[in-house]
Amino acid sequence: MKGIHLLKKYFIPGEHNDHKPHILRTEVVMFFFAVILLVEMIFLLQVEMLHSRKGYFAQVLPSVIAGLANDNRQIDKLPRLQTSEVLQKAAQMKADDMAQKGYFAHNSPEGVTPWYWIDRAGYKYDYAGENLAVDFIDSSDVSKAWMDSPTHRKNILNANFTEIGIATANGVYEGRETTFIVQIFGRPAKKVEEQESIATVSAQKNSRGGIQPFATPKEHKEATLNQAIEVEGEVSGAFTQSNEVAQVDSAIAPIDASFIKKAMTMPRLMNMYLYGVLLTIVSLALMLKVFIRIKIQHSQLIVNGVMLLIIMATALVVNQKIVLAYGNIM
Repeated sequence: MKGIHLLKKYFIPGEHNDHKPHILRTEVVMFFFAVILLVEMIFLLQVEMLHSRKGYFAQVLPSVIAGLANDNRQIDKLPRLQTSEVLQKAAQMKADDMAQKGYFAHNSPEGVTPWYWIDRAGYKYDYAGENLAVDFIDSSDVSKAWMDSPTHRKNILNANFTEIGIATANGVYEGRETTFIVQIFGRPAKKVEEQESIATVSAQKNSRGGIQPFATPKEHKEATLNQAIEVEGEVSGAFTQSNEVAQVDSAIAPIDASFIKKAMTMPRLMNMYLYGVLLTIVSLALMLKVFIRIKIQHSQLIVNGVMLLIIMATALVVNQKIVLAYGNIM
């Protein structure tokens, strides 16, 4: 009953509130302004922290992007990817190389291919793939841009991949400070899985005087490169490669992408949801004020409501443009 009384007091004009819903009164509108200022401060701070990839934000982003990839795979009923420390190392080396040399491409200016970094990290694979992004701030925008591009989507939804590694690095690209994002997929070579199984059995046999077997890898590579496609910026085809070689042991950890982490790395999306809720509340209050007692109107309350709607809508549009001004994938 108390909740209903509060709803009537704040939203529904009548004798109980002198036909002046409290939510449109000046003192409550001032509170809304304070909330809007707080939202804007948090949004801008969040954008700055993500753009500079400082501290905890730099650690959170990769796990969130990996989690979004798994969300998309789950929709297609595909197995979830596990994080690989070795693939993360490869992704970090590639991201650092792009940041240091100021290029954004699958192959470096010297002609170094994506597979060089994977091999250098010590990751041997049956399948591997790479997606790149630059200038993005919101993790959901990175995921959406990749999913909107057929070649990148193919990598994310590739049933052959079982592991993932993501890294970021700050650098200069085309004369501006930016952040490079590298997403590498892989699948350990079957020979390694078999060899690890054999090694376990052999260790037991060795304690009894047995002989430990070994395997010699056999290599075969195939790579494809798809041509440029425009998706909210410059987009080139994602790399995918199959490779019949042995795999060194890689540490695998489950992907942790909690709601809080996602909220931290999605300023545009969270800002849109928050303003959407506030706009809905004020719009509802304004419509109830105007139509429930049409003959009894208070112009100041209507002005308050309209002013709130204009300010919030303007802030929302500006915030969206701030974040969407960035963003290239490859």
